[in-house]
Amino acid sequence: MEWYTIISLLFGGMVFLLLTGIPIAFAFLIVNLVAAYFFLAEYPASLRAVTGVFTSITTFTLLPVPSSFYGELIFTQAWDSTPSMCSTSGSANSEAGFQSSP
Repeated sequence: MEWYTIISLLFGGMVFLLLTGIPIAFAFLIVNLVAAYFFLAEYPASLRAVTGVFTSITTFTLLPVPSSFYGELIFTQAWDSTPSMCSTSGSANSEAGFQSSP
């Protein structure tokens, strides 16, 4: 089977599943398992899927990367939500919901 036939079948199956209303994560899962069943015939696809999931769960090589991004996001959001007391115009206090005295 030619490579362009395989790609068109994979994309076609993905588009078909998305048009039926299946969530994208389940559509990817179905297309990947069907493709693994047909293209990895010498090794059982279900066993390979279980082995891959177990390996990805037990490997924490890249765990610090998203953790540092989430920490930075939480840190910047915490600083952005506090009202500024250094503003002379009072616009920061009015944006934060404080009433300015007359």
